[in-house]
Amino acid sequence: MENELVSGILGDGGAAMDRFVRQQILSRFNNYILDPLEDASIVPIEEQHLIISTDSFIVDPPFFPNTSIGELSVAGTVNDILASGGIPKYLTLSLIISEGFPVIDLERILNDIKT
Repeated sequence: MENELVSGILGDGGAAMDRFVRQQILSRFNNYILDPLEDASIVPIEEQHLIISTDSFIVDPPFFPNTSIGELSVAGTVNDILASGGIPKYLTLSLIISEGFPVIDLERILNDIKT
């Protein structure tokens, strides 16, 4: 893979993304919690289970009528927890912020996440 570029097609999910995750990520960080490659990971803690999910979203434009990528990211993460049988209590947050992104836009997105 020397000098190979990461393909934009990976963001579309599917077989290419699955192959990339297995070769590049699980080959280095594999464990029984991550190996199933589910939308959320179930972590056994004593006699209970903690279901964890974090999504990262990149959309253009980052704003839509009445909302933004902030609300979309919360909804996506909450959906993953619910679909895995969990009850959302906490939120993990993953931010991908490009250099030069306007702070006022970031503030709007963070306020949408807070809501």
